Amino acid sequence: MNHLSSRFPVRTRILLSLAVLAAVLTPALWAQAVGGATPDHRFGRPHRWQWPPSPAYHVLNYKLRLRFHPRRGEVMGAETITLVPFHNHFRGFYLNSVGLAIDRVTLTAAGAARRAPTADAPAIAEPLRKLASPRRLDFSLAPRRLQIRLPRAYPAGSRLRLRIIYHGFPKTGLTFINPSRYYPHRPAEIWSQGESIFNRDWFPCWDYPNDKATSETITTVPAGQVVVSNGHLASVKKHAGEVTYDWVESVPHSSYLISIAVGPWAQFTQYLPEPDGKSLPVETFVPRYVSRARAMRSFGLTPDMIAWYQRETGVRYPYGKYAQTAVHNFTEGGMENISATTQTEWTLHSRRAGLDTSSQSLVAHELAHQWFGDLVTTRDWANIWLNEGFATFMDATYTQHHNGEDAYRWVIYQDQQQAQSEDLHQYLRPIVDYHYRYPEQVFDAATYLKGASVLDMLRNVLGDRLFWLSLHRYLETHRAGVAGVHDLMAAIRQASGENLDWFFHEWLYRGGMPHYAVQARWDAARKQEVVTVSQTQTRDSVQPLFRMPVELAFYGAGRQADQQRVTVRAVRRQSFAIPLAFQPQIVDFDPNDIIYKQLTFEKTPAELILQAIRDPAMMSRYWAVRQLAKMPPTPQITAGLATVLAHDNYWAVRAAAARGLKKSLANSPTRAVAQGALLRALASSPAQPRGTVRAAAAAALAPVAGQSEIFAALRRAFQHDPSYAVEGAAAAAMAAGDSSRAYPLIARALTQAHAVHQVRGLEIALGRCHNPQAAATLFKLTQPGTQMLERLIALYLLPSQAAMLGNQKAQIAQTIQSALNAHFPFLKEVGMQVAAGLHDTAVIPQLRSYARNLPTPNQRHAARAALRKLIGPSAGEKAHALRRIQRLQQHIERLRRHLQAWKKIA
Repeated sequence: MNHLSSRFPVRTRILLSLAVLAAVLTPALWAQAVGGATPDHRFGRPHRWQWPPSPAYHVLNYKLRLRFHPRRGEVMGAETITLVPFHNHFRGFYLNSVGLAIDRVTLTAAGAARRAPTADAPAIAEPLRKLASPRRLDFSLAPRRLQIRLPRAYPAGSRLRLRIIYHGFPKTGLTFINPSRYYPHRPAEIWSQGESIFNRDWFPCWDYPNDKATSETITTVPAGQVVVSNGHLASVKKHAGEVTYDWVESVPHSSYLISIAVGPWAQFTQYLPEPDGKSLPVETFVPRYVSRARAMRSFGLTPDMIAWYQRETGVRYPYGKYAQTAVHNFTEGGMENISATTQTEWTLHSRRAGLDTSSQSLVAHELAHQWFGDLVTTRDWANIWLNEGFATFMDATYTQHHNGEDAYRWVIYQDQQQAQSEDLHQYLRPIVDYHYRYPEQVFDAATYLKGASVLDMLRNVLGDRLFWLSLHRYLETHRAGVAGVHDLMAAIRQASGENLDWFFHEWLYRGGMPHYAVQARWDAARKQEVVTVSQTQTRDSVQPLFRMPVELAFYGAGRQADQQRVTVRAVRRQSFAIPLAFQPQIVDFDPNDIIYKQLTFEKTPAELILQAIRDPAMMSRYWAVRQLAKMPPTPQITAGLATVLAHDNYWAVRAAAARGLKKSLANSPTRAVAQGALLRALASSPAQPRGTVRAAAAAALAPVAGQSEIFAALRRAFQHDPSYAVEGAAAAAMAAGDSSRAYPLIARALTQAHAVHQVRGLEIALGRCHNPQAAATLFKLTQPGTQMLERLIALYLLPSQAAMLGNQKAQIAQTIQSALNAHFPFLKEVGMQVAAGLHDTAVIPQLRSYARNLPTPNQRHAARAALRKLIGPSAGEKAHALRRIQRLQQHIERLRRHLQAWKKIA
């Protein structure tokens, strides 16, 4: 799953809509969006273990016959479930079910056992014999369960078929999108979202990933609607103004992967040739107003991605088709439902937006799940990184294949940085962690981004050949099954002969990262470079000292080069004496930034400038530029950054140099050089189709944007640059420099804007004008009827604009209430955050109700977070904090007594 979920305002999560949301929210706006959540540096409940439940039976097949009443938001189902008990005397069992009215449960067929099932082998049973007359069964409803009583005890291995007639109004799991007063042209859609435990809200099932079954969905909808579901399309039958789609998935899968998407889609199909001469259909379903060109801009690379994943894993795509459906108001970036991914419509973008925005990562991530997550599925939520970390890593490998090595290293670096932000500012936890409060808690940066970074390190430790052999063994051994980390470890041992228990202990079962402090000096007498490495991180029960292989690189004045691989042991301090035939001018520690780490490596400005310009490793050049940017500007540093900005061959390094020149604008000896370099970069449109570097240059010029020459250059970029990113950055810089001149330009452009990526930048620029006119324009965009992402952005900016809205307190309160009452969870949680940011105490009773009654734990958590901002921690939270303080005091007292005892012995 690629998260575009409502969880992110509560704490800085992965929200792996980074393919989508990061394209919509700038880093500054992102920080504003998540600001206010107070991290407690504590993950979940440390003293509670969330062990997976043990099923008493194995489901062989779910067969769902479905109808809907969209206006009422009602599902009407007839479910046939075939199962086999594990134990003798099987007399009753439960299915997970939430909020569904069960009309009838009947036993329709049974088959005697020939062999009982085991963990490794399914049961062999007699063929099912249809009962002469279905036997009605007693049942009862308990919280989150449908309890069913059988007419007699059945032995292990029996095969039973039951039919459940039900209906209900799902509060989550199944979403009905209908036209409304404010959105009259929105197409009618129905879509499901099962992960983690939400499919139980629209059909009874064993709703945990540790059991797998085949499935069939037979869905009847009005003529003109299209149904997309899992597996192959067995039939489409039209009758009396209705149409029935029958989809059959024959590869066993966990229940959360069962899905439907209903809507008036347009379908575009590509084909991937296969070795047997057949072709795999790769289907795209999008709203009918979306052209094929626009759909292919987002999804056109999918066949190439499938071919790449097949080649790297050695495992053929396992299903009969692959479909992607773009739905409205999806609560995730995408969801990897088996053979039928659901995507957000927000990933569809125009050709101009495509200069800076790509769906490649989102599409590659969800596709990778078809192997990692669907074919082989996590055994429990604590091991969810086997799904999400792998999918995030695999989408990075497609970037490597499609965009090159530097692009791959940049993606991994971004993963590292975002995960480290969670480590340092939110909480520190192992990737495999059974202490979560609810499953969504482990869908975070540690799972996705640190997980991908760990796999990149594992690839480096094993080498490419053994790494991919190991993944092939893992996938084939557990095909159509479930797995845990120990299964991956076993596959690595079997495929490579390597015992990497130490690696998994450090990176999966412990948390944190090494904080390396590195020093290097040349020993001329011995002709060797002495590199000393210290690990300065706090060592505790979560974070250890780390053992890791590290690359060292050395470059001399005469273009000499040498590389050495050393093992940094799990000790506080270690030195390496590296014999060299030359005195190095550049010394690199982990030049490609493979290790998930914090690094301190003191160097002079001259050394850093040389490294920033000459180092062959892109990540080393980027690191040097970042260090230079932290230093007080000097003519030497400014000239070095200007050289990098003009000549480096990777855009991220040039953009970092542009940002680094910002400080030089405030310094007379360096201003002219910095300003000239930034203006030249801003004007480089024809040479650089991607706008990132120009956008960075525009943003860096903000402090001097009031100057006529600078304002004119920014205005040219704003009006003529093809990149929306540059337009937005130039607008924000103009607003910072001269808001009175900038506002009319921005407001006029906003009235002509159509793409959300364009509106995003213009809205943020309006927020920086800091005048009543701009605030009023933004406030209009917070109202119902505004396109959803544009409305979300305007709402995020509302707290910073409220003071300039004069006497509109009643209208602001009404706007907040409109968001709080929205059906779209994302909008509801934005309303909570805005209410807290504006200290709107009138909503406290509503937030208290939400904290108890909203349908998902993450939404309830968001309500509690907003309440904490408004009224402080609850009595329960205060009591918990007091207990923690008391435990710490007791621990300190024990340590004091131990110390006194040691003193006596000494």
